[in-house]
Amino acid sequence: NVTPLFSIPVASDKLDEVDHDSILERLKTLNYETVAANNALISSPPDQVMEDNLFSDLKKSLMIYFNGFVYDILKFENISFSINCSWVNLHKTGQFGQPHTHPNSFYTCVYFPHDVLSDQGDLFFHNESIQTFINKVIDPQISEYNLMNSQAWSFTPKKGEIYIFPSHLNHSVGVNENSADRYSVACNFWVNQFTDKIRT
Repeated sequence: NVTPLFSIPVASDKLDEVDHDSILERLKTLNYETVAANNALISSPPDQVMEDNLFSDLKKSLMIYFNGFVYDILKFENISFSINCSWVNLHKTGQFGQPHTHPNSFYTCVYFPHDVLSDQGDLFFHNESIQTFINKVIDPQISEYNLMNSQAWSFTPKKGEIYIFPSHLNHSVGVNENSADRYSVACNFWVNQFTDKIRT
């Protein structure tokens, strides 16, 4: 037996309660501005797209899945969370997202309203600082990568999928080599309150 101690959880699921095609059309009507540091476009004004009534159904569904993750899987009891910022990422041909983390946030969620094609840029996660199966002194060759021996992992998101992960986990977006635009909606979660016991 091999036990993966002290893991960093990345949760994924599919939202079935929202109309993904309708959300995608709504995203296309927003204004976007260039973010030079990430070589991408971001919804303008940034940070509060989930507060728009156009996305109230999406926000409600995301909160249900997020609460299921932190309360049913991680078994939190005395803490509650709320969305403290949200935005839309738009990657056009040739654009990508550099490796980064999200400061001033506990958890991050990314939603995909359409299939991300194989050449549109996968969602990557990177281990930049945590010593896991080996230290940083040597770098052995690996014949076949798996969850036990990898320093990076990627997903090709499908329509309606969400990914929830700790905001300190380094992540990036591959280059969009397709002519079609790549959309995603992201949000950060912050502690709302502490009490003796919370279960929602």
